[in-house]
Amino acid sequence: MKKIFRLSISIIIILCLNSCSYNKVKNDEVAINETQATIIENSEITTDNSIKDIATEVIDETKVEETTTEEMQEEEIESIELNFGDVIEKENLKMTIDSAEIFDDLVYEYDGGTSSYSTQQNMKVFSLVGTIENLSSYSIEEFYTFIGYVEADGKYNYRLTAWSPFDLPPLSESPIYIFAEVPQKMVDSYETATFYFGFMNDLSDLRNNWEIEDKDIDNIYRINVAK
Repeated sequence: MKKIFRLSISIIIILCLNSCSYNKVKNDEVAINETQATIIENSEITTDNSIKDIATEVIDETKVEETTTEEMQEEEIESIELNFGDVIEKENLKMTIDSAEIFDDLVYEYDGGTSSYSTQQNMKVFSLVGTIENLSSYSIEEFYTFIGYVEADGKYNYRLTAWSPFDLPPLSESPIYIFAEVPQKMVDSYETATFYFGFMNDLSDLRNNWEIEDKDIDNIYRINVAK
């Protein structure tokens, strides 16, 4: 009887130990699973934050690029605005722009002859008209000293050139035309126009430098014309 009783107690103890071991294992598994879940969750949060940080950086870079692009688009040629009748006086020249005119051709009559500039077929001359005085120590024989363009209605651009009916020895004065050849349709349709023109202080030859905004031109002016 005592043996049976002892055996029963032993069995009970063994069962209790097994139960405790099982519960410990289960608790350990739960703890491990919870730890893994926490690690995974933290990892996901970290990854999510990393993605957000990267996205924020990309957005910030995009904003910088957009701002730079907008600034570039808003940039205009740095120029001095003129009104008709204003005087430009530099070391080597003195010039006044008196008006803007449209001609079939440029023709200047003087005592003893006529000087002219003929346009291409079906084109007109859209010109600033003024006077120029040569203050330099050498003659100006060809007027490649000026560069620029006229912009009609904010979108149509035409290259400018300059012409004078006379060569200019030092201290002499002559009419000056700063003009573009434009089609008749532009003449008929434009509402406003802006002339941009420039020159170097030493009156350098600019015949090959047609992009006024890409060059370090010493003097750049603009004058607005309304139809």
